[in-house]
Parts: sequence; structure tokens; C-alpha cells
Amino acid sequence: PVAQDLSVIIDVESFKRYAEPLADVAIKSTALMRLYMLFQFLRRSDVGIKLNQLDADYPNNNCILGFHKLEVEQPTFNLKVREFVNNNKIWHGISRNRDLKKPTWVVYELLRQIGVRPQKHCRGPKEHDPDPKDFMYATRYAFCKETLIKNRHRLQVDGIARGRHGRNDPLPSPLPHYTHEDGHVPFHAVDMSSAVGGVHYMPVVGVAMGGVAEWPMHQ
Repeated sequence: PVAQDLSVIIDVESFKRYAEPLADVAIKSTALMRLYMLFQFLRRSDVGIKLNQLDADYPNNNCILGFHKLEVEQPTFNLKVREFVNNNKIWHGISRNRDLKKPTWVVYELLRQIGVRPQKHCRGPKEHDPDPKDFMYATRYAFCKETLIKNRHRLQVDGIARGRHGRNDPLPSPLPHYTHEDGHVPFHAVDMSSAVGGVHYMPVVGVAMGGVAEWPMHQ
């Protein structure tokens, strides 16, 4: 079990040492900074937090933001999340110079990646509901280990592009080969932009610059 002494988290590096073993992935820098900022946000007294509950018996049953269950007051929480995102450019994409049309969505997406999801039938008052699809208007959130396992690859560098199982998936067999004029030189295909010896190839099309790429049809 991962220790849950949250008092030792005083900066990004200490948060990283706490968060990565719990999530069991190496977290890319942007996601790490966003999570640390969100960790700090949830400890403010003015954002509408009513209950922040840890599972003391099973530490690995808590999310990396330091709770198993979270109960909030709406619409205060939703409004504070919007303000939080709009005032911190790190949430605004690569350019960081544009306002987000749905500022709460980026927080919800990050919560999913760490295994946190809103509980059903727990929305705030209807008269203040900003959007039925705004999942940051729930009043209760809970950590789910299965959700973490399903989505945590997105926290990694190139994790979204690689997919849930990453580059360790077994490759198709038989593998393609590149044929030089002076002989047969095999190589392994990794992705569409791979190169061997400066020779680029396109495994789907089966054409290589300066030679012939053999891609036996199968399946």
C-alpha cells in the first residue's frame, strides 16, 4: 500500500513522488502540474468542499488527489472550477492564449484519467444547472480503481497516441522486411514513421524509398 501522509506534499516534486506510485504510471509534466494545482485547489476553504473522505484501511483505494469520496456544494464548486481553469493558462492547451468554451471539461477529463467519476443521480440544484453534460456539476465524486486502470495511460507521454496497452502490444506476424539490392535485411515495424538505416517505409502501403517493402497479407 502507498502511504497517505498528504502533509509531506509541499511542491510538485513531492506530489510526483506521492502520485506516481499510486497511479502506477510515469505522469507527463503538463498533467502532473495540472494535478498538483487541482490537489491544492481541493484544499481551499472557499471552493465548496463538504466532505473529503480517505479510505484509511486500504490506501490504494484512494485517488492521487487524496480522497476516496468527495462531496461538494453546488453551484459553488462548479463556479469555482470554472474560475480556477479560466485563471490558469496551463489548462488552455499548447498556445495557452485562448479561452475554453467548456472550462470544466478539462478538469473532468483529468479526473477520469486518475479514476475519479461523478456518482449517478447526484447533480446540484436544477435552477443553477449550467449544462446537463457538465459533469463537474455533480455533488458527489468517487474513486474507482477500474476506471483508473482503463484511463491512466493517458497520463503518460504519448499515452493518448499509443493507446491503453502502449507499444508493448504484440506486433502482427509475419513482420515486414526491407529488401536491399544486395540482400534481405529484416526489421521490425513500430509505427508509420519508422526508419531503418535512413530508409523510411509505409507498412500499410507496402512501399519503401530505395527498395521493396514486403508486407505479406494476412488476417
